[in-house]
Amino acid sequence: MVEVAVIGAGAAGLVASRQLLRCGLRPCVFESNRLAGGAWNAAGTSNKMWDNLTPNLSKYTCVFSDSLWPESSPTFVSRLELHQYLENYATTLVDPDCFRYGCTVTNVKRTSSNQSNNWPLTTNNGGPFQQRFQVEWADHHGKAQSKEFDGVIVA
Repeated sequence: MVEVAVIGAGAAGLVASRQLLRCGLRPCVFESNRLAGGAWNAAGTSNKMWDNLTPNLSKYTCVFSDSLWPESSPTFVSRLELHQYLENYATTLVDPDCFRYGCTVTNVKRTSSNQSNNWPLTTNNGGPFQQRFQVEWADHHGKAQSKEFDGVIVA
């Protein structure tokens, strides 16, 4: 199965992961925090937002098409409500086994390996697309790890 590293479990990383799954690909989502939600994560280690902050977009524009806000939600939700929305999206619409929480990606590099015939794309000249990527990260214990992936999305 084609496996794609997704760096970040904020809004962009979550929706990218959801679409990868819908296309039959396997995302591996790296998130340095212990929960999804990116900058909106209330418990994030790099949280620079205050509790009463609201996004400058309404619930009608700050929404995923496959996960609408409840009608009872206020037009402008709080940071905490937005974080809960993103966390719910992660737990209900993305396979929980795809996430590697508490992991900090430290390096991404192209590899010369062309052993994978998984990737369904071709190059501009019609030949098989065989580039792979080595992702290195530190797990939640600080232990260095690495793995090769068929693609990478920095989200």
